[in-house]
This record gives sequence, structure tokens and C-alpha cells, in this order.
Amino acid sequence: MLQYQPYFNVQILHPYYPEEVCGDLSIEPAQGTQQQLKNHRLVWRTGINSLNVLRAVQADHQPLIPVDENTCFTFLLRPRTPELMSVTQLQSEHPVSYFYVFSNASHTKRTKKKSLSVTELERLSLAKPGSTPSSLDARCATILNQETGPLFGCIEIHHNAALSAKANQEFTLSLSAKAQVWQYYLVVKKGTAATAFSIRDKDNEITFADAAIADSTDPIATTIQSRFPSSQTMVLRSQQPVACRARSRPNLQLMKKGTTKPWIPHLPNPPNQQATQVINLLEAM
Repeated sequence: MLQYQPYFNVQILHPYYPEEVCGDLSIEPAQGTQQQLKNHRLVWRTGINSLNVLRAVQADHQPLIPVDENTCFTFLLRPRTPELMSVTQLQSEHPVSYFYVFSNASHTKRTKKKSLSVTELERLSLAKPGSTPSSLDARCATILNQETGPLFGCIEIHHNAALSAKANQEFTLSLSAKAQVWQYYLVVKKGTAATAFSIRDKDNEITFADAAIADSTDPIATTIQSRFPSSQTMVLRSQQPVACRARSRPNLQLMKKGTTKPWIPHLPNPPNQQATQVINLLEAM
């Protein structure tokens, strides 16, 4: 009976999700890698946010079939839900136009855990390569031509000096939560002073600028005024971008000047897509 030992593993981390466990990306070997795994007696297993590759070993724990130095294993990353792109901070303003490659190619020394580097490739350029595309561009163009279905990107694990012959190498694929300025629009009675309301965070994680009367050119305020012509619109904005997260922040309180108790003890969080929440206070006032 063959014995197996860990070869390498990848864990996907994303601070948007509880405990940073990102379950919105599935991992599977690319077509060429499926055959590579079989040829080298490697088996792969996936968890909610992880990939584990095991290799068959001999009695002395040496690989049954050694892997050549320049071998590259490619695993596809597929989004399970469209929400992933809206809550992830990526360099491009149009993230769906890019293909994301997470790789250990730059690692030259073995450490306990390594973070994979990311390269963003424009999908249009991959579809129409120049006369001398890079080897990375060529590999990714092949993937996009061969594979069907939505693709976020891929993981490339290169068998290099940093992958020990005997021990498991751990990698992390770290994504960042999208951060946006939160905006609360308050629909109030005309003549209400801008200083009448403020937002307090009991957790002291978010601070808000003083309330201000919304600008007449603000499209959100314009829409509100068209629905409530006798109202006045105030806006309160966070003083710094707030990172998206799956669990809502329960301790945001709307305070009214002259009262000690919160006017609204638990403000609803703005949706991740717009980072904007409208609160109608006309009846409450």
C-alpha cells in the first residue's frame, strides 16, 4: 500500500468573512495539471478555503516519483458567488476585466508559511497577445481558451528550491476586503439644524464627520427631494474608508442633540455595493 505525505498546501484568507475563511472560491486543477498530478502520484484535496496536495513516498519518505525542478502546477480559482468581486479590494477599478495569478515563483527560500504574490493580467490582452507574449501570458491565455465557466484566476505552484524534498510547504493566498467611505443620508424636516444629529460607534472603530446639509447637486439627495419635496437631506460620512465584512457592525448609534439615549441604537449598515444608507426620520421627528 502506498504511503502519502504532505507536499504543499494553500489556504485562502479574506478578512471579509468570519475567521477570514473564504468559501467563495473553489479550487480545481487545470487540464494539464490533472495529468501532471497523476504522472507524479500526487493527490489533491480541497476544503472550504484550502488546497492540500499529497505525494506518494517510499519507505525512506523520499518521493516515489520526483518532480522536475521546472514543473509548474496550475489550479483554477472559480467564484462560487458574484458577491466576491464586490467585497474584494483589487488594484483595478474594473476587476472583472482582469485575470489574477497567485504564485510562489518569486520564493527562493523555504519558510514556515509563504504568502503567494499576485499578478493582474488584462483579459483583453491575453485574448489578443502580441508577437512575443511572456511565458506567464501564454500559460494564462491557454487556460482562458481551454476552460469554460467563470474564472477569477489561478494558483501557480512552481517546484523550486523553496519546496523541500521531504517536508510540507504552506502557502497563503491573502485577499483584502474592499474599503469604502460610508455615507448616511438622513431625511429630516426642513429647518432642522445640521448639528442636530451625529453617529457614534460604541466599538470606537469608525468615526464620522459632522453632519452637513446635502449639496443640491448630489444625485442621491436630488432623488430623496423628489420623493419628499417638503423634507431636508443631511449626510454623515465616515472619516476613513470602512472595510466590508460579512457580519454587520451592531453598535453604530444615531444620536440627537439634547438627548442622552440613542435616537436609533443600531443603525443598519450600508450595503457593500453602494456603501450608502438612507434613513427616513420624518415620522420619527
